[in-house]
Amino acid sequence: MARAVHMDMAQSTTTAPDNRDLDPPQCSPILSDATTLVSSSEGRIDDAARISRYHMYHRKHGNTHYTLTPIILPQKENLFHPPKAFRKDRKTADDPSLAEDLHDQTFYVHKPTLIFHHPPRTLRRGSSKHASPVCLTRNSGFWRRWTLQFSSRLGDEGVLDPRGVVAREVDAGKAAGEGRLKGYGVRRWRILGESGKEHYNKARQCRKEEKKSKSNKKQRSHNMAPKDSVSEADQIIADQVVHLDWTSPFSRDTRRYHFRYADIEFYWKGTGTVRETKQLGYLCKFNHLKLVARVPVSSGRSDDEDKSDNEPGLDMRDLILGKYTSSIACRKSGILELYDGAILKFLEEYVPKESLEDWKHLDTDDELEAIRQTRLYEVIVATAICMIVGEWQKRQAVKKVIAAIVGEGAGGGGDAGG
Repeated sequence: MARAVHMDMAQSTTTAPDNRDLDPPQCSPILSDATTLVSSSEGRIDDAARISRYHMYHRKHGNTHYTLTPIILPQKENLFHPPKAFRKDRKTADDPSLAEDLHDQTFYVHKPTLIFHHPPRTLRRGSSKHASPVCLTRNSGFWRRWTLQFSSRLGDEGVLDPRGVVAREVDAGKAAGEGRLKGYGVRRWRILGESGKEHYNKARQCRKEEKKSKSNKKQRSHNMAPKDSVSEADQIIADQVVHLDWTSPFSRDTRRYHFRYADIEFYWKGTGTVRETKQLGYLCKFNHLKLVARVPVSSGRSDDEDKSDNEPGLDMRDLILGKYTSSIACRKSGILELYDGAILKFLEEYVPKESLEDWKHLDTDDELEAIRQTRLYEVIVATAICMIVGEWQKRQAVKKVIAAIVGEGAGGGGDAGG
């Protein structure tokens, strides 16, 4: 891809993202465009250089909920927690839910709390836990594998209850295999801090009313849900299951994740070739991961190709589709950049035609806008979020181990000196 002139809201100039160097585009200090346009030297818009930039923030102090939004939230860009008065002043003005025009380009990750259970996270297209669900994500022990379950019926009434978990009535059971959407019943008791307080109270009231009516004991259930739930005959399974694997945890390439979609191999992998132009940018050399698709080598080589990582002797090449840059801010995970033009080109050249029907029939003339509604785009965003959450949790685990070792060392030294 040729060097180009970048035009953003501040009208500052930078270079287009060369996929070999992956130079990060500059953005506005207050509001980042959901889509960045890069013009060529001839002055026309180059669709292949169009970028969607998302900022991932911790929604709450517990770091269980996340927001992926094109809006920059200044109060969450600080290295340390800002004063309370400043947070109150900026809360309303910077709430992504108030930006209606960017609502469809915002994603929300909700982690339900259910004692003695490990319910999956829910990725939603919107700015709150009430937005339309995209998929369920669940991780195995030590972040070795993330399972992503997609279903077009997740948004149906009664499938996900107000707690944010799958209702037990739609659970198809173990016979459904990996497509099973595991359901969770409403217990007779609730511990403080669990999700869905109002839902629990409603279920308890239903039980009281049933007890008063002296209904048949066989029709009673210890985990009865409110009456607006889906019937037991209406069980569902996932339309598609994608696995994101941490491929090499005990090697030099620890930042490497793999998933497969449409018979094509994708990798999120760390890169040290990014050049940061900001102050002390040389310290952030290894704060980046790139998304590549392993595709066959064509007769004409593309500028989007990552030539440095191609394995010798194989007729395959890496096509870069996105990049993630981690952040050290207290409430921000990092910045996710997706190269919409490269994704569109990838869809047209390498994905079977029958797989493109979900976006070619959308009511829009903008192809780059249409691809954001495709399953592939949702898979990319979901795998990125899983990778980001996993990377953050691993860093926190390492910090705790180091703190424990330092604490034990200091304690041992004090005892010896005494």
